[in-house]
Amino acid sequence: MSEKLDLDALERFKNPMTPYGMLVRALRIVAGTTLMDMANYLNTSPAQLSGMEHGRKPVTYHDAVEASGYFQRLGVRGVLPALDAALSAVDPVKRNGGNDA
Repeated sequence: MSEKLDLDALERFKNPMTPYGMLVRALRIVAGTTLMDMANYLNTSPAQLSGMEHGRKPVTYHDAVEASGYFQRLGVRGVLPALDAALSAVDPVKRNGGNDA
């Protein structure tokens, strides 16, 4: 069993969360919601959201807008600028949907 735990820890170390993922997870904690709840609301899978948080799946500005709407619905308002900044910390071209002027 400990070998399995060690492999899981190693996999998490190799795939750390992105700044966007860390923020989304923190916002879920603040809002008192789960990855499954968020996935259901956004009509996607928990695996897709987890992949986005860990950088295995692409995240667009549209995704940040959708996430912001989810958190606003739960009473956590004004998070889009922070989500956008966290997204651009990984890939500045993605900021504002790649439409920076």
